[in-house]
Amino acid sequence: MIKENVKELAQLSMREAGSLGADYAEARVQSSVGSGFMLKNGEPQPSMMGDSFGIGIRVLCRGALAFSSTNIMERAVVRSLTSKTVKMAKASQRLVKKRVELDDSRPVRGSFGAAEKERIEGADASWLKSILMEIDGRIQAGRGAKIPNRILVAASG
Repeated sequence: MIKENVKELAQLSMREAGSLGADYAEARVQSSVGSGFMLKNGEPQPSMMGDSFGIGIRVLCRGALAFSSTNIMERAVVRSLTSKTVKMAKASQRLVKKRVELDDSRPVRGSFGAAEKERIEGADASWLKSILMEIDGRIQAGRGAKIPNRILVAASG
């Protein structure tokens, strides 16, 4: 999908939410590609590879917050999902004990990230497995609580 089309979908979602009565709306487009390794109760599982691309929609209606997301980047789907998200927020208004409120801060646009201490892009499964095995060993050696069911995942990307 072309970057401009993605931006148009995000803008469409925010306009749609506003027209349906949302007090606040945001749309976030996210893309990620990665690989990973999983331990289930100390037993190695097959390595994983995957990529994802989609849009997340968050709305606020009279103090009630709702969120939804999809990986189907089509106008009709985004418009329908936005409508359902606004309906979800409105339906939950009577259940909200403490309303979500936004302050008077100015909007900020940008990209944010956190630097890795050690890059794991392209890491092989044996390295990821060794990290998880070490963590699992520490969990098992811990004092006090027993954790019989454990799922540990290390992913890059």
